[in-house]
This record gives sequence, C-alpha cells and structure tokens, in this order.
Amino acid sequence: MRNQKHSSSNKKHILKLYNETVANKAHLSTPLRHKTRAHVSSSHLSIYLLVSLLSVLLLAVLALWRIDLIGQTFGSVANYTGAQKLSFLLIFESLYFASSVLSLFLRNIVFRQLHPLYELLVVSVIGVLFTSLALFYSNQLGLLLAVLVTHLSLLAISRLLFRSYSVSGLNFYMATGLGTIVGLVWGLNFFVNMPASFLTKALILSSTPFLLIALPSGLLHLFELYDVVTRDRWKKPRYPFPENWHHYEPFVSIHVPTYSEPPEIVIDTLDKLASVNYRNYEVILIDNNTKDENLWKPVEIHCKKLGSKFRFMHVEGITGAKAGALNYIHKYINPHAEIIAVIDADYQVDKMFIKSLIGYFQNPKVGFVQTPHDYREWQNNLFMTMCYWEYRLFFHTAMISLNERDAGITVGTMCLVRKEALEKAGGWSEWCVTEDSELAIRIHDVGYTSVYVGKTYGKGLIPDNFEDYKKQRYRWTAGPVQEFRHYYRHFIGITKAESKLSLTQRIFHLNHGLGNAVTALNIPMLIIGISVIASMIIHNEIINVPFELWITASITLFSAPLLTFLLYRVTIRAKLTDILAQTVATTALSHVIAISALKTALTGSAKWNRTNKFKSTQSYVYAFSSTKEEFIIGFSLLVFVVVSYLMFPYQGLSMMLMIGVSYVAISYFTSPLMAIIAVWSNRGGTSLPNKPNMVYPDKVNSHGSNKG
Repeated sequence: MRNQKHSSSNKKHILKLYNETVANKAHLSTPLRHKTRAHVSSSHLSIYLLVSLLSVLLLAVLALWRIDLIGQTFGSVANYTGAQKLSFLLIFESLYFASSVLSLFLRNIVFRQLHPLYELLVVSVIGVLFTSLALFYSNQLGLLLAVLVTHLSLLAISRLLFRSYSVSGLNFYMATGLGTIVGLVWGLNFFVNMPASFLTKALILSSTPFLLIALPSGLLHLFELYDVVTRDRWKKPRYPFPENWHHYEPFVSIHVPTYSEPPEIVIDTLDKLASVNYRNYEVILIDNNTKDENLWKPVEIHCKKLGSKFRFMHVEGITGAKAGALNYIHKYINPHAEIIAVIDADYQVDKMFIKSLIGYFQNPKVGFVQTPHDYREWQNNLFMTMCYWEYRLFFHTAMISLNERDAGITVGTMCLVRKEALEKAGGWSEWCVTEDSELAIRIHDVGYTSVYVGKTYGKGLIPDNFEDYKKQRYRWTAGPVQEFRHYYRHFIGITKAESKLSLTQRIFHLNHGLGNAVTALNIPMLIIGISVIASMIIHNEIINVPFELWITASITLFSAPLLTFLLYRVTIRAKLTDILAQTVATTALSHVIAISALKTALTGSAKWNRTNKFKSTQSYVYAFSSTKEEFIIGFSLLVFVVVSYLMFPYQGLSMMLMIGVSYVAISYFTSPLMAIIAVWSNRGGTSLPNKPNMVYPDKVNSHGSNKG
C-alpha cells in the first residue's frame, strides 16, 4: 500500500512536471523566438514611457514647420469641426494600423531575438513615423499628440496586464480594434450625411445589421488565427507525451468506419494499424451500407489475415451516416476498453500514434486528444498541392488558439476519446454532419478538458477533383452552422440545462458555428452593393469619395497580403508560390461556403456526403460544368459592371463599388479554374516548381497547427 501511494504521488509529480515543461517548451524551443524573453519590469516600463515621450517630442519638433507657435497648435484643435476631427482620426487609425502590421511583420520575420524593451521602442518609433504622415492631411498636431500618447499608454498598460503576448501582438490587436470602432463611426456619419437619395441611403444603411453581426465574429476569428504570431507564452501542453515517463497502457478500441471505399486503400490503412507500437488494443472496422460486395469482401478477408485484434462488420440499414456507424459498434467494444480511437478509412497511421498520446489520459479530466489532419500523395499534383496548403493553416493556427482556451474540437480522424466521456456526452450525434466537432462541445459541457497535439501522426488523401473538394467543404461548413443553430441558446445561457462550460469555452464554441454562419452574409451584401450602384445610376448621383476613405481602403488592401504572408511563412514555412496557390483554392471555395452557410442557416439540415477516394476520370467539359453556377454568376457580375460603367462613367462612390463588384466577379472564375487545373493535374500536369517544406510545429516554432 505504501509503495502504491508512493507510485501515485510520483506519477502526479511527473504529470505536473511535464505540463510545466511543455508549457515552457511552447515558447522556448523555437528558432523564431529568443530563448530567454523576459517580462518587462517596472523599471523597463519607466524607460519605455520615457522613450515614448521623447518620440512624441520628436514628432512635435518635426511638425513645427507646419505651425507658428506650439500654443497655436494646441489651440487650433478647437478650430476644427467634429467631422474634420473624425476624418483626421480615421487617417490616424489607418496609418497606425499600417505601422502595427509592419511592426508585427518585423518582429516575426526580421527581429526574431529582439528584447521586449527594444521591441517596445521599435513599435513606438514606427508608430510615430507612420502617424506623423497624417499631418500632411490636416495640421491637427494637438489631436495627433493626444491620440498617440493615449495609444502608447494603452499599449504599455496592456503589456503589463497580458504578459503572455508580445508588444507587437498587443499593438496589432489594439490598432485593429480601435481602427474598426473609428471606421464604423466615420462610415455611419458619412453615409447619413452624404448627398444621396433616400433609396440609396436606405440601401447602404441596410447593411449595418449584417456588419454588426459579422464584425465581432470576424475579429474573434482573426484573434484565433494570429494568436500564434502575437503570443510569446503558452500554458497548455500540445506536445507528444514522453512514453518513457509512464507505464500507463489502457485498452484502446480503434474504430475505422467505411462506406464504398476502394479496398486497397482500406487494406493499407489496416496494415498500418497492425504495426502500431502498442500492445493493448483492438481494431473494429465497420462497413456501413456498401452495396457492392467487391468493395467490402476483400477487406473482410484481410481483417481475418491480420489476426484476432482485428474485427470486421458489414451492416446494412444503418442511418446517421458515420455517427450512426460509430454508435452501432459501441456495444461491440471490448469491455476492458477505456479509450476509443477514430481513424478514417484512408489514413495511414504512424506506429507511435497511441503511445505518444496515451499518457495524457492519466489525467482523468482529459476527455479527448486530437492531432492534425495531414495528407500524402499530393506533391506531384498541382491541384492537390493547392488544396494541401489551403488545408494546413487551420491546424497550425486556430487549433492551437482553441486548445489554449480549452475549446479545442475533434476533427473526425486521428483522435483519441475517453470512452467514459463519450458515454456521458451521449454518444455521437447523428443529426449533425460534423459529428466530430459537435462531440467536442458536449464533452466539454460535461466537464472534461481536451488536448491538441500539433504533430502529424497520420496522413490521408486529398480529393483529386474540384467537385468532391466542394462537396467536402459544403459539409464542413454546414456542420458548424447546425451546431450554432442547435446550441446558441445554451452558449448564451438562456436554457435551463446544466452546463460546465466556462465563459471562454462558450464564446469560442459559439464562434466556431457563428463564424461559418456569417459567411452566408456575403450573398445579401453583394446584392446590396449591386442595388446601390443601380440606385445611384437611376438617380444620377455622383458622390465624391473622401480622401480618408481611399487611404483607409488602400492601406487595408495592401496590409492583407502582408498579414497573409506573415501567417503562412511563420507557422508553416510556406513559400510565396504556396501562399498564392492556397489563395486561389480558398477563393474558389467562397461561393460553396456561402451557399452552404445560407441554406443550413435557413433550414438547419444538410446532406452527409462522403469524400470520394476513387481516382477521378473527369473530362474538361464535365469539370467545367460542375462549376457552371460560379461561372454564370461571375460572368453576370462582369457584364453588370461593364454596362454600369458605360451608363455612368464617373469617379466617386459608384466607381469604388464597381471595383469591388469586379473583384467579386473575378473571384468567381477561380472555381472553374480550379476544376480545369484538377483535370490537367490528373492527366500528368506537374506541381508547383518547389519542393515542399515538410515541417511540424513542435520542430519549427512555438505555434504547434483547417479542418478542411
């Protein structure tokens, strides 16, 4: 008994030590960060405030050529109207946002080992230099100094309150938030007071509710994505659990659901599972409703060859798709099983998959452990390469951020789930087409925590044609929207159901569904934009676009690619060609994502379509016809813009809107382009002219890794 107590105490000590170790490793073991970043002490803060003050004084000196006396400068603030001050603030915030993007870029790409104190100095100087350009727009130096001091003071206070984040990261978030607020106020003031007809104003203002819904969700999603490049320290572990630190080996039941799969692919999956470096496990393969015996019979025969650890079940009449099959076999699980693993039919598993993760379940509060999606056989196929880089980012960004807040999700494959947690949660939900992420909500809801390990332990196959790629994304969009419809009352606390979800978990689980749902708003927003152009033509309205709106739009336009490059380069080491490839793939999916979100938001239902694993034999004509909807919409939008311009060829707001609609029109043509690229690639077309950077987050940076 004494030895058992000693062993239990030692195990707890090891677990605590490991958690502390990996938490430190998350921000120490990285070539992209300095290994001994220090917190900013009170003395450092004093130095920072002094440097900031000197920078502001430098700005004042540089601006003296615009004024006669300093007193006149501060007194002149009262000479400007409220609208002029608001316009100046918009220019200031736009320039400050640009400075924050540059600071964040330099911090992650150039100054990787910069001490926090010097980082504070760099951020201040860049901010001063950028915002001083606002004086060329309007000589409101007093207002500039007041706002700049406020920003830098807020940044200093934020650094003391949120020590896990870098100065550049906090500055980026602050600039984004304040810029959004000022932009909304300025926009409302402009559109209410602009010289336009009642119809034009009403159409423009009708978009306000959509913006108020989409903006909070969009900002939170931005936070999820950029958390990995704005943060220095992480609390939750996300690294493999050292197998030599424990002797814990519970029985694991591995479930492989299949439906009309190529038998050779499933057999390869089973062979990889047979070589797993773990003794205490079983594999149950359930073939769900496959009619063709030639597809499932070879798999059954192969299971028998692999021995008693492998069991095969062919069942017809099961409803609920994958969730229904997983629920069906639950009663056939080995009674000694404590952990359930779910592996998709095409995933080839690393032999250390279980052994490297099972240690986390020594903590009885851990409900599931998830690892990333990853893929194989894409390197020599241009279409699959484009898809691959589009898939990857989610697992290197948002999943890490969600894990840190204990709001991670399961993603259908390569996950381990505690059997007890699954049963307490009520099993797999057959009403949701993303039964995986939905399960995570209920496991957290009954009080379990979760772990995301950002290392690849298995690789599956990418759809080899755009039609299947779209079907997959339609389902992956519809599922979270179903979750939002089903649980939003629960998340905001207006139901009587008992819940152990924390406030943070409620917010991030809510936004997982809401973020997908708001993509449906792209459709009404496009319709509103077209209607505004038509109204301005009908009423012959020439509305000049203020300089501050042009400059804000231009800064946003140029900042977006830089931020995208930063995110992809730092987190997954993508090259410029990889980033361009994923941009085309992402854009090509925009329409199907919006349609899926809209239909599911309105009806609550969606069809469960499996991802086809058979080799595609599509012709160019068939591939193009599968995107005829996108092509027709894109072509119609271009025709509308051309006709509108011929009827109303004037500079102003109508021209700005026409440019926006033209961009949307061109984006629709990326869908048929992707469909054509897929056929070309399958017929021998080569991939991008660079070798892939096969890196894993635990070996590259502190960021760890779309649920595609």
